[in-house]
Amino acid sequence: MTILQRVIDFFSFSTRPVTVLTLATYAAILIASIWIHEGALHAPTKPSKQLGLDLDIAWNDLQHITAFPHPYNSHQNDIVRSYILERVQAIGKQRGSYFHVADDTVSNGTYASGQVIYFEGNNVLVKIDGFDDDADQKGGILVSSHFDSVSTAPGATDDGMGVATTLSLIDYYAQNQPRRNIIFNLNNGEEDWLNGAHAFLEHPWAQLVSVFLNLEGAGNGGRPLLFRTSTTGVTKAFRSVRAPHGTVLSADAFKRRVVRSGTDFEVYDKAGMKGLDLAFYRKRARYHTKYDSVPALEGKGSLWAMMAASLRTTKALDAAKDGSEGGGQPVYFDLFGVSLVVLEQNTMFILNIVALAVGPVIAAALIILVQKRGKLAWSTEGWVRFPLASILAAAATFGLAYLYSKFSTYIVYSSSYSVLASLLITFYLILYAILRALNWYRPPSGGQPAQRAVVFLQTYLFWWSLLVLDTVVLKVLQVGGLYFITFYHAGTLAALAVSLLEMLWVVKVHKVHRVHDGPTNGAEDDGDYEERERHEEAEASEPTERSSLLPKNADRDEWVFEDRRWATPMWGIEFLLATGFPIILTTQIVLLLLTSTSQTLADGNKPLSVYLMIAILSCFIILPLAPFIHKIHRIFTLLL
Repeated sequence: MTILQRVIDFFSFSTRPVTVLTLATYAAILIASIWIHEGALHAPTKPSKQLGLDLDIAWNDLQHITAFPHPYNSHQNDIVRSYILERVQAIGKQRGSYFHVADDTVSNGTYASGQVIYFEGNNVLVKIDGFDDDADQKGGILVSSHFDSVSTAPGATDDGMGVATTLSLIDYYAQNQPRRNIIFNLNNGEEDWLNGAHAFLEHPWAQLVSVFLNLEGAGNGGRPLLFRTSTTGVTKAFRSVRAPHGTVLSADAFKRRVVRSGTDFEVYDKAGMKGLDLAFYRKRARYHTKYDSVPALEGKGSLWAMMAASLRTTKALDAAKDGSEGGGQPVYFDLFGVSLVVLEQNTMFILNIVALAVGPVIAAALIILVQKRGKLAWSTEGWVRFPLASILAAAATFGLAYLYSKFSTYIVYSSSYSVLASLLITFYLILYAILRALNWYRPPSGGQPAQRAVVFLQTYLFWWSLLVLDTVVLKVLQVGGLYFITFYHAGTLAALAVSLLEMLWVVKVHKVHRVHDGPTNGAEDDGDYEERERHEEAEASEPTERSSLLPKNADRDEWVFEDRRWATPMWGIEFLLATGFPIILTTQIVLLLLTSTSQTLADGNKPLSVYLMIAILSCFIILPLAPFIHKIHRIFTLLL
């Protein structure tokens, strides 16, 4: 056997290569995603690495602000407000005439928020004039955070870190005058109907604002998440953040009232401003409790993450061209916390429509091409296998999700990764067992290329149907959180195209195939299984002294590769197209859902909806394996 033949055999569509590539791909995606999602946040210790901010001063501010609970209209709230006012006045004394402080105890308003509310504000406002000559005519930037807490919590995350970040930004822009006007609203009374934001709208400076950044907290530490945004234009400013974290799913959750709590974002957005809502969301069990404290943050990493993200975002907003904050509703998501993808919903809608129209045409054209060449290696066998296996696997996975919600409701609270692992394994095991058994009992007559193409065609039709749903939801409900379906559709279509083109290199042979009633001399291991396939290929062209004479052997035409060198790379390309990018997106989404929803059951969320969301995404993560799963080594499966 030559070296080339050995290489071809090593990378052929057989148990060892498929198992290795599957393990490598899924391990790389899962480990990288979890590492980034759960990774510790590090704060720079050297001032030269702090982007012109001062983390130590911000940390000192946070400790002063959150020493005790300080709800609105309490004595401790007055102490916190006095501290904040003294801090900004001290910063202003060192600057020129472009720095203005407003001790706003005048602005008041009456508004409806489920009931009629009258509120007299006492916000602390700072305005830093932009150096552009026409800065007053251009829309200014608002940075907002609230310094009141609930009565049960010191408020380190809600919203102490937001206030400390705001003070740090005031100090930065006092030393580095911006191009546009920047206004800082350190408001009071947010915990009671968002009163401080409403009061700000009555102040004259509110008329200078066109874009805003709201800083919030709904958990305890971790990475701040881009909760929601107003337009594609302002969302693009968040791309300047070095480690962006966000997905339009969170915005959809607010829009559809899945998340029932509110932030000051709603007030500013309804007033016609365009902005971003940046907030902490992890460890929600500590939200509004005594554990929302500085010691529970376990270091300065979370504070620094918000400071750095806020500085880079406001600098991007300040540098943006006039009018660039516009645009339609966005679809956005981050990739491994490295970059942020931003598209308009209308652009996504057009892409979906084109994909729905062009995809079937491409698939049909390739099928016709292969058929005209006389290479369409499909038969009537094997078409029911994948739908049957996937339906049964999904039913078992959803059944387990139901059992969790019924008999172990809060297990996702304490053991979220165990829940995810069990749902993934359940779908995998059922799908593997059915497809492997059927392939062992009676392989499709079209051979492996045809078998993969059939499953790819069926999965493509599945994703095409879901893309129709995604497109309707995107247009009618303005919900963009199903964006991952677009990429599943594209990846599966590409894999289907490669598998159809692969058939151009197959030839029909007369093959003697053993029809199995069951194992004869014990269970056939994977090595024997591969050896039997190679032996049957050797028998395909003509009978030899090793050809079986038993009546159980069925003679039939089958398709094999005329030159195995063409077959070797094809299946690997198909695998990476079908699994790579779509699984990256889905894994990031399911990790976010685990973290954000696992601790919301006490807030009144329905347990079944939480478990079903995780179960559905678990099925989507494993589903692309279907064309290859029967080749995975049984030892790996048994270890699960």
